[in-house]
This record gives sequence, structure tokens and C-alpha cells, in this order.
Amino acid sequence: MSSTSHSGETVAVQSRQAIAHSQSARFMQTEGGNSGDADYEDEQDVIPIFTTDNDETEAEGSPVNTDSNEVETGSGLVQLTLPQPSAELIQLLYIRLSDIVANVADYPPAQLYIRFFKDEMHELIGWNVYNFPREMERQGVSEELWKLQAVNGPSYDLCETYPQLLYFPASVPLSDLQESAKFRSKGRLPCLVWVNGKKKNFMLRCAQPLTGAAGKHSREDELLIQESMKCGPPDGNLTIFDARSFSAATGNKIMGKGTEDITNYPNTRLTYLDIPNIHAVRESFESLKTLCLSSTSDKWFSALENTQWLNYISLILKGATMIARCLKLQQGNVLIHCSDGWDRTSQLTSLSQLLMDPYFRTVEGFKVLIEKEWLSFGHKFQQRLGHPLLPHERSPIFLQFLDCVHQIMWQYPNAFEFNDSLLLRVAEHINTAWFGTFLCNCDRERHNLSLYATTLSLWAHIDTDLHSMLNSDFTETKKTIFPIINIRRLRLWEEYFLTFDPTHMAQQGHAEEHGVTQTASDGPKATPQAALTQSWATDTVVWMSNDKTLDCCFCQQRFSAFRRKHHCRACGRIFCNDCTKRRMALSHLGYFQPVRVCDECYSKLHGAQNTKDTDDGFILVSQSSQ
Repeated sequence: MSSTSHSGETVAVQSRQAIAHSQSARFMQTEGGNSGDADYEDEQDVIPIFTTDNDETEAEGSPVNTDSNEVETGSGLVQLTLPQPSAELIQLLYIRLSDIVANVADYPPAQLYIRFFKDEMHELIGWNVYNFPREMERQGVSEELWKLQAVNGPSYDLCETYPQLLYFPASVPLSDLQESAKFRSKGRLPCLVWVNGKKKNFMLRCAQPLTGAAGKHSREDELLIQESMKCGPPDGNLTIFDARSFSAATGNKIMGKGTEDITNYPNTRLTYLDIPNIHAVRESFESLKTLCLSSTSDKWFSALENTQWLNYISLILKGATMIARCLKLQQGNVLIHCSDGWDRTSQLTSLSQLLMDPYFRTVEGFKVLIEKEWLSFGHKFQQRLGHPLLPHERSPIFLQFLDCVHQIMWQYPNAFEFNDSLLLRVAEHINTAWFGTFLCNCDRERHNLSLYATTLSLWAHIDTDLHSMLNSDFTETKKTIFPIINIRRLRLWEEYFLTFDPTHMAQQGHAEEHGVTQTASDGPKATPQAALTQSWATDTVVWMSNDKTLDCCFCQQRFSAFRRKHHCRACGRIFCNDCTKRRMALSHLGYFQPVRVCDECYSKLHGAQNTKDTDDGFILVSQSSQ
């Protein structure tokens, strides 16, 4: 027997061992009959055999009640011996197919690849991209204020879904950390994930507190928050960003959960971001898939709007932008959570860091960002990507994150070291299970399955073709970026969702037929920055509607009797008092005396992009109303 067939039998045996229910065991026994050791009790379950017209007798063991058909082929007549269909046979077929699907989900090909080709693998690469202490050292964490503790390892006693190494305030004892974990959903207590090395302000992430309808509180959890604030800037405050809506957080109190009572957390404020949950995202994604696969173009944009996909993208970007502004503009501290702290929380923490920290806009930094916020601190990839036994847990949360990154890259084409091809490659391999990167739900499960030793990382694959994913227009900058979050300035990620669109394929075929190669990068790049630059040369400004604008286009704060509306005479958008303090003459628009303009237009018209010093510079893009 060849080595190839031997490996195939080994895979088959190991796959059969994963089938747990009794009917699956019967299937294993039947299939194991290839060796001739098993006795068949029910001949109707025997795999049909083939007999030719040259056979003088019927093959021994053939079913009695059969319908035979003779098919003429190049080699003569072939008699197909098929069993009579029965409810039992159909049920068995259904069970076998279910076993195959579940077995592939639980035993992905990524592990089989290393298992059978490990002799040819001289070195496993890709898993050394991320190191938590090294990353926090790069950020400039103070070892006197924040202590790296192995309180969660090696058995993950403190929190099953957190990594082994965590940063907490050095002054907080282990007993308080344990009590805080008991007060948080899934034991996901507040811990440090990002710090401003110069200003000392920080970002914490966690899960919702278990306050319940009775309004319970934890002294140890409150102490952990207070000690964390002492590690930040003097007299600094803390903003708690709850990704849910107020009604959703209130509803969770009935189930024994809820949100923080800020009366127990001095110098804190609570902000709800109104981001939908996984079930709403799943329904939106299913509607979007149906739309993209349909052949009709009637009322396309109305149907796209009805899916709510871009609206949800806008809400996530709005939340990430608010967090970045709080950390960079206000020099505040933030704590971020949703329900269990591994879906919307990961979206917000990773996107806000992408906006603030230019390192995460490089290829290496983007890998570290995903490893840290999505893999190390836990995201239910196995359930969210669609495990067949848990259909209600499916939701494209990570794909939403990639779409948000695409929107930012579309607005800032020069701020990223990589291009859209890297995002597409990552999105392509989310569900392939060819690599161990997106397997399991947390660091503990990956360690238990030894994925770091038995699978390859996706980053090893990307490194082999990295040259095609680099941005030739990349300009390194240390500035924070604030994207446009209004849905009118967002776009469908057609490179992903419309990859197999028949109209696109027909257009590509027509172009190739005439010797023309079309790519997404052909032609001039119509970036928002270019559009803004060209707008200064016009002599017409279209003012935004005063009645329909509820929030300031820059700080996103709601207008009120004390926060008045003001039109910028240069761009026509509406801002609050604090964002339109500048005045200047606009002779090309007919304003020869100084008139009110927004800070962005003032900087643009003076040819300056910096509104702060070099260390805390900002790149500003036109903000539209919400």
C-alpha cells in the first residue's frame, strides 16, 4: 500500500473517532468494513456494488429487493445495483452528511496539514508576530504604575477567555482582582490594552457588570477602577463606553446583568453607543448576501439601505471615533464593554487604536492589533463564523471590523502601509480553516489543542505574497485620523461583496476581449482629501439643512439651548460654538470681513494640517452630520 493511501486511511480513522452519537458509531462500523472484519446485520445499508455483463453469477451479499438498470458505457454494459429507498436509509444518509459537516468544523484541515507534512516543515512561522509585554513596552507602559501579572495562567483560573498575562494597577492585590472577575460577565474584568506613554491616559476593556435588577455593586471592582485612574493623568476622568443601547443594557438587568451605576464610580461618565447586537448584524448580513447574489438591479440602493449594513458600519465608526477623540483630544481615560466583551468591544478597541496609533496602520502593527484584540483577548470565532451545531451564534462581527477598516482606508489612502488586498486575503481565509489563526474562541482553547505547534498562522501565508499587498502611496505619519462617519460618505465594499457579481464579470470579460486590463486602482484617485482641496477653488457653498442637523459635524455633540448651531461660511456645514471659534475673511466667497469658520476650514485655508503640536498632531477629514 502506498504512503498516500496509508495517510488517507489514517485521516479517515481519526475523523470517525470524532463522531459522538450512537448512529454515527454505526456509520463508522459500516465504513470500517473495508478491512473485511465487520459483519453486516442489515444488508440494505451495504454500499451498492457494480456488476458487469461478464459476471456469471450475482455478487454474493447483494440486496434482494432491488431495481436494476443497465447503462451502456465505452467498456460495455454496466449493471447498477441500487437498494430500495426507505425512511431509514434517508435518515442514515442525512446523519452521515451531518457528521461530515460537523467533523470538518471540529477537525479543520489546518491541523491535518501539519500532521501529515510536518517532516517537510523545517520551521513553523507566523506565530511569533505578537507578544503582549513587548507590545505594551512599545506603547510606553510604566512598570511602576502597571504591573504585568500571570494571574490567569497557566490554568486560566481568573478568566477562561483572557490570555495568561495581563496588566493591572500595581497597587491592586490578587484577591480584589478575583472578586472583580466574579462581578463581571464571564469573568472578564477590566484590564489594560492600550496606554499613551507620554500622557499616561489609557484604555481598559471588560464585560458588563452583574448588577441585576437589585442594583448590586462590588467594592473590589470599584477599587480596581479607581486605582486604574490613579495610573492616568492627574485629575483625569474616566468615560465608560457601553456599546449597547440604553434599553438593551436595561433589559439585561432582568437577567442579572446590566451596566455600571456611575454613582459608585467617582469622576466617571457613561455613554451608550447604540450598536446593534449579533442577531441584528446576522439578519443584516443575510439580507445583504441575498441582495448581492440577486440578478436584478431594480431599486438597488433602496434595497441596500434596507439591509442596514452601512448604517451599522456607520454606528461602529462613530463609536470608535468618539473613543479616539476622548483619548487624544480630551486626554481622558476610557473603559469599553458591550455584553460579554468579545464582539462589539473588540470592534471598538481595535478600531479606535487604529485611528490613534499609526503603528497599527502598518502591516506588522495590523497583525499585532488582530492578535491582541481579537485572538488573545478572545472572540468566539468558532461560533461567530458558523458552527453547524450553533446556528443562533453566527454573526459576521469580524467581517464588520474589516469593512470598517476598508472604509477608513478608502478615506485615507496614503495612511496605511497595506492596501485592500490584505483585507480581502484575511476575509477570504476567515472560514477556510486552512490556518490556525481563526480557529477556536480564545487563547485557552488554542493552547489546549496545541494549535501553535500543529497549525500555521495566516500571517505566514500573507508574508509570502506581501509585495502585492503593499501600498505604493504609503506616507508614514504620527497623526491621529478621524474618518467621515456619515452614511452618505460610506461605500459598499464591492471588492468583497460583489466579487462574483455577473455585471462586473461581464465588464471584465469585455475589457479583456479588447485588450484592456481594468483594476480598482486604474485612473485618478478620487479621495475625500482631493475633493476637499478642489472645493476651495469654487465660489459656491451649499449650506447644510439647519432643521435636519442634530449633532455637531466635528465633536458629534447634540445641539441644545446651550450648544448653539453655527454654519461654517467656508464649507456650509453646521458646528457648535466650541468648533467654530475661528474667524477669517473669505474674499473668494464675497466675505471681505472676518466671518465664522470651522477649525478644519481655517487650517485648510491656511495650508496647515496640524491643530496640535508634533506629538499630538491630527489629520482631519470633513465630518458630515449624523
